[in-house]
Amino acid sequence: MTAPSSARRSLAFIVDGAIALLLFAAGGAGGALAVAYLVFRDGLGSGQSLGKRLLSLRVVKRETEAGIGFVDSLKRNLVFVIPLLHAAISATVFESVVWYFDEEGLRLGDRIAGTRVMR
Repeated sequence: MTAPSSARRSLAFIVDGAIALLLFAAGGAGGALAVAYLVFRDGLGSGQSLGKRLLSLRVVKRETEAGIGFVDSLKRNLVFVIPLLHAAISATVFESVVWYFDEEGLRLGDRIAGTRVMR
């Protein structure tokens, strides 16, 4: 096995990103499915995400060159999810602080949308 070109790897990444974007755009559970796909995609087909399969690429263990499974896929792709979690947590904390100190009990999102929560 030889290392693929960066163009080939980039195209596979773009295909996988497009798949995740389509899942997310579907709404409902699509967002969770998109994140799951991004994290576990390389565990499909013994190291082949759909994008990698399309471009004849495969993720393998360095020592054995055996295709990886879902656990190794999680390990190598978690780096993409951590910033998303950080952003979500930061936004939640920020919105909570704004809401708590706002005289009208409005979140920043309420101010932007011209909305409020009522009982």
